[in-house]
Amino acid sequence: MPLLLVLLPCAAALLLADRTRWGSQLGAPLLVLLLSLALGATGVIQGPVDVPWIEGPLTALAVAVLLLPLDLRRLLPQARSLLGPFAAAVGLVCGAAMVCGVVMAAPLGPQHAAMAGALAAGYTGGTVNLISVASTLSLQAPPLALVLAADNVIGIGWFLISLLAGRGPVGKAAAAEAEPGSEPAQRSRRITAITLLIGVAVLVVAAVLERLLAPQACPSLLTVTTVALLFAQTPVVAAQRLDQELGLLLLLPFFSLVGLQSPWRALFPGGAWILLLAAAIVTVQAIGLWILSRTRRIGLAKALVASQAAIGGPATSVALATALGRRELLLPAVALGLLGYLIGTYLGLAVAKVVALLG
Repeated sequence: MPLLLVLLPCAAALLLADRTRWGSQLGAPLLVLLLSLALGATGVIQGPVDVPWIEGPLTALAVAVLLLPLDLRRLLPQARSLLGPFAAAVGLVCGAAMVCGVVMAAPLGPQHAAMAGALAAGYTGGTVNLISVASTLSLQAPPLALVLAADNVIGIGWFLISLLAGRGPVGKAAAAEAEPGSEPAQRSRRITAITLLIGVAVLVVAAVLERLLAPQACPSLLTVTTVALLFAQTPVVAAQRLDQELGLLLLLPFFSLVGLQSPWRALFPGGAWILLLAAAIVTVQAIGLWILSRTRRIGLAKALVASQAAIGGPATSVALATALGRRELLLPAVALGLLGYLIGTYLGLAVAKVVALLG
């Protein structure tokens, strides 16, 4: 039954993304979050949804697969147009998380540093980074659930605002462009099998390293992302045609699980301060990027896509670039969103440390 509840939003999201215009523009990951949040709010689910292999091996495999196409030798040429606003978004998120974490220390409680660090990790990388930082800093279950709920609510809200700011209502958007790597050849069984094999090899090497580094208590996500990035630079992996959609597909159950377990209704009023912290972080970076787009003339669309690469990750940044009809931004959005997965955990831990020292 728990597995069925997790897979139901995934199946519905894939169907909507494939069969409807507005669904293809929003993208399956965002649809999964919306549907799972709605399903969780019905009260059908009582207690935690216990499917540990989704949060563990499956999510680790998804992150590894997402990072495998990231060739650092091509990253700067591909992402140059978005690198400046992306770096600004990341810096603004970290700065806002530090300041707001210190200012809101009293109402947030003794774990304010861990909350600020987890949200900073989520808004520079993704939910997997948020979970990694929260686990490393031993953020307890009740506040962690509220942090996840706030992360989802504010993240989804910012995507919709970005969509409206960039082009107006979804119904006015142009027909969706194909995402990079979505041609039929990319979905062949052989390419998918090769991608899975390399991904599994990454997990095996990461597991061995985790055993060797056990005394240092290195976060699992850091090990997986680092090994995947190293694999991606090898000639053997770089020469392969990898299934670039597989990683996002493998992440859908994780997004569903997060949505189902996010008690967003508890944010009102019990988690109001956590919601305010998340909103303040995203609002500060939004204002900063708006000012940057006006003064540096980088264009609002580029600023919004770069912001999504940081706040939402590669999935929502690609969805936004597609909805805005900016095909030339798709590859940079993916590259920088994946880079966010790599650095998000490091930045979140650093933010938590600073907030703990100052708060």
